[in-house]
Amino acid sequence: MSTRSDAGAVAVGGSVAGRAPWRATLAVLAMTVVVAIVGLPGTAAYAESPVDFGSGDIVDSAGVLGGDTSSVQQAIDKLQADTGQTLLVTYVNTFDNPSDREQWVQQVRDANQLGNTNVVLAIAVKDRLYQLSFSDQSPLQADSDAIAEQYVVPSLSKNDWAGAAIGAADGIRAAAAGQLNGGSGSGTGSGSSDSSGGGGAGWVFGILAVIAVAVILFIFFRRSLKKRAVARAAAEQREQLERKAGSLLVQLDDALKTSEQEVGFAQAQFGDDAVKPFTDALTKAGGAARDAFAIKQKLEDAFPETPEQRASMTAQITTLAEGAIAELDARSADFDALRALDDHAVDALKTVTADAETLRGRLDAAHARIADLQQRFEGETTATLVGNATQADQLLAFATDAAQQAAATLSAPVAPNGHRASVAMQVRAAQQSIGQAGQLLDAVDKVEQTLADATAAVAKEVDDVQSDLTEARALVGQVPALAGPIAAGADAVTAATAPAPASDKTDPVAMVHRLQKAEAALDAALAPSREERVQRDKAVALLGRTQVAAQQQIAAAGDYIATRRGAVGSEPRQRLSEAQRLLDSSTALGATDPVQALTQAQRAQSLAASAIQLAQSDVDRYHDDDNPWGGGGGRRSGSGVIPAAVIGGILGGLLGGGGGGGGGWSGGGGGFGGGGGGFGGGGGGFGGGFGGGFGGGGSGGRF
Repeated sequence: MSTRSDAGAVAVGGSVAGRAPWRATLAVLAMTVVVAIVGLPGTAAYAESPVDFGSGDIVDSAGVLGGDTSSVQQAIDKLQADTGQTLLVTYVNTFDNPSDREQWVQQVRDANQLGNTNVVLAIAVKDRLYQLSFSDQSPLQADSDAIAEQYVVPSLSKNDWAGAAIGAADGIRAAAAGQLNGGSGSGTGSGSSDSSGGGGAGWVFGILAVIAVAVILFIFFRRSLKKRAVARAAAEQREQLERKAGSLLVQLDDALKTSEQEVGFAQAQFGDDAVKPFTDALTKAGGAARDAFAIKQKLEDAFPETPEQRASMTAQITTLAEGAIAELDARSADFDALRALDDHAVDALKTVTADAETLRGRLDAAHARIADLQQRFEGETTATLVGNATQADQLLAFATDAAQQAAATLSAPVAPNGHRASVAMQVRAAQQSIGQAGQLLDAVDKVEQTLADATAAVAKEVDDVQSDLTEARALVGQVPALAGPIAAGADAVTAATAPAPASDKTDPVAMVHRLQKAEAALDAALAPSREERVQRDKAVALLGRTQVAAQQQIAAAGDYIATRRGAVGSEPRQRLSEAQRLLDSSTALGATDPVQALTQAQRAQSLAASAIQLAQSDVDRYHDDDNPWGGGGGRRSGSGVIPAAVIGGILGGLLGGGGGGGGGWSGGGGGFGGGGGGFGGGGGGFGGGFGGGFGGGGSGGRF
């Protein structure tokens, strides 16, 4: 054991058993060589000046405690409650300014004005040094060696950073109770070696050996610096991500509380059905918040995670919180618009009336154009127009009725309590009906254009298939697999070019699809025999036309399903969604992989056609079922108004509407999905000082 007295303080240094002694020797030698040869003082990596505890008891500048901070704080609190002694713990990378550990801790005591009931445990985790410091007025100062040796050093030697602090608290408690076993620290002595020269050669060899060791140690030192830099950068990144995750949880929790209150107001005013999309969003966001808080709790429990596990769990929290906030934000604008309808109902009704008159002026022309198209064409594309004009007429009648009801409500006397019934749902229903009626009439224009484009494209498709047939027939002797695609291509060309009776209907969309399918089959069969450039060029040439055809088919399917959504099930919608996804993917791949993009565009077109077929089957089944709303009816038929609204998916939102007043979704409370303040507590801490502080003594050393 070696002791040193300085300004009334006693320090004891020690070496932990099991720590390889050669490392300490090499470290001393390396520093000696560098100072002697270079003439410059050594600089510690990540050195840190004496710390300020503020109002807390723990400063973890080295970032080694992680989730164990609470365990250490509990041990400190229990020690203070049991003995009146306050333990302050700091973890740094190295001691610096000053570099002597005893002076460093003494400056901590002075700067924090610590008294004789304050004990400081300072640990330099990179340099593997520690110092346990008592006031030299403390009766426990004499036990510092035994406390360090029995309770602190064993944990430090295993890199159990939290265990060292908890052990220090246990040792101080035992010493205060007179239950500390006697013992002394194992000191690290300072050694010196003298060597007398055995001649000039021995001196030279000695210098060379020292230089060689210095070079080796310098390399090790540089590598250690790099590892420390990488580790510190990773730790800082984890801390930033954890702070971001915590901030998002606060934001989400505040948004949920605000939104729950606003949903209650909205339900009272508009009814459960009207606000169901918003309650669904709130439920989904609440579930994500619970999951995120559960993960956060695991990060703070008594079972520490590895850095990789903490990073993964923090990323999960961030993903859940951001998704939930986005879910709330996505609904906020829609809900604000619903609430605003009451405030701007008069202007909205004027717009509804004007739009209805404009669309009603298009009905007669739409009837005539649909009849003409159905007389000249057949197939799935024209089938999407069946009933469009009639349903648009019924929707306009429904919109007019809803607008008239809203106008009557607005013109009615105000109730004695000063409130007027909400007209938002009637106005909204009228607006949706106008929107769907316009979509039905616009579909006539789209289908007409689709048929015109397909008719014009037939000749081009025939030329392309015939070109492939010429190439394939020349190779069929060498590639027997071409026989099938050749036959299919020839049949497609014959069907497209054969003259048809004037009375026959045609389906140019199906014809183009058949020709494109035949061309694609020929291209696939010819692929092994073609140069890659030729195949790519042909794919590029075909891709644009196929994508246009697919987009038109998707638009037709989308219009049909959207205007009959009350009768259409999930399967057509799923196929339409997949068709759109494939077309989007085809568009993205067009520049880099036109062959794959062409395949996806063709598949998208097929799925859209299938979606139309399935949707038509659903609508037919709906009409065949026993309908509680009554039969069909023709143009402007009163009995057909309600079914049209049901098929269009409008009336369902009105059946459970409520009344009453309530607050605003985006008012006062911050709006649906709105942000809010924060939460979190403050902290106390004890261990305050006496005047300017006292000198300290204690135990310390290398571990």
